[in-house]
Amino acid sequence: ATRVVSTREARDGSGSWRRRARRGPCEGTGRCVAHADGRRDACHRGKEPERGMETDLGLTASDNDDASQVIQETTLDAKGTLRVAESQQGDRLATCSSDHTIQVFSVQDDCYTIKGQWKVLGNGGPHTLALSPIEFGNILAAGMRDGTVCVWEEIPQSDVEGGETQWKQRAALRVGNGLEVAELHFAPTLLGCILTVLYKNGLVCMYGASEVLSAQSWRQVEKFHVCIEDPSLQCHSLSFRPPSEDAPPLFAMGTNKGLQVWMYNAKALKWQLYRKEGGPSIISIDWACNTGRPMDFIAASTPEARCVEIWTIDGELNFRRSATLDCSSKPLQVSWDMIGGTLAIRLAEDKIALWRQNLLAEWQCTGTFPTVHGLEEME
Repeated sequence: ATRVVSTREARDGSGSWRRRARRGPCEGTGRCVAHADGRRDACHRGKEPERGMETDLGLTASDNDDASQVIQETTLDAKGTLRVAESQQGDRLATCSSDHTIQVFSVQDDCYTIKGQWKVLGNGGPHTLALSPIEFGNILAAGMRDGTVCVWEEIPQSDVEGGETQWKQRAALRVGNGLEVAELHFAPTLLGCILTVLYKNGLVCMYGASEVLSAQSWRQVEKFHVCIEDPSLQCHSLSFRPPSEDAPPLFAMGTNKGLQVWMYNAKALKWQLYRKEGGPSIISIDWACNTGRPMDFIAASTPEARCVEIWTIDGELNFRRSATLDCSSKPLQVSWDMIGGTLAIRLAEDKIALWRQNLLAEWQCTGTFPTVHGLEEME
């Protein structure tokens, strides 16, 4: 199954971590995960638990929850999950599983409603996903094991007989035989509806939708190789800088030999290497949203060194490593929250660690919890 964990400002008076259930807006329709799971009592139609009342997750809403962060867990029926993708607005979540099943959920007030489920036949099955920004409709891209990238579009209910939402495959994008897709990512909306495909051998292909709000036709708008000077270089992950009017489009890339940052040159109409930092292999990278800070944060996980590096870029595009977060086991994945204040790190020991800066701008681990064996009282 897939566990979805969301965080809010956090801790009870004793300093221990707790979960608090938040009810979804099912409104009695039965179209939510709690009802589908047979746990009708877990919905409560959008109501918050009363103080001292036991929640659907088996914990108590404590009167001491006066400070900082509420952690909420939802278990989705998505067995053998390989990858989870979330929309930029946080209103959609998609999963792909080892049995080649793709599921799409809508998210509203922490209630997850299944909006689509189908199996992918052929192409080796999906192993990476990306959801488009809402400005371009509901588009889902999936990278297949044979190198094909398939694109689906949600058909509005008014256009479907019976009123049920459907997802229809619109395109299958392919560059060459045997190229393994490492990462999919939609570019910032300022560039238009651009789907970026990063292949493990360092090839980057960008496809643009030929028509606005339509995923039927795609054309290749950019193609370049980041490993021309070093054929042994392998690419693992990619993350765009969130949209900004103060800086040109940028993206960071994690490779087996460190970090690269690429910048879009509007005059030359192409992407160019801006900064390259050698180091251990980076398998996951995430660029945080900037909510009023004087600099941007980039988190990069380096399993070999058992740490996560925090890089900063200021308004003058000065780039530096600002912190190193030591982890108790190999960090496998990093992800910022929607405002870029809290960093979640998935560890090899089946735990998630939450990090954030204190008032002295020092990075601190504010809590850890298991990902597989259930969430008891947080450590």
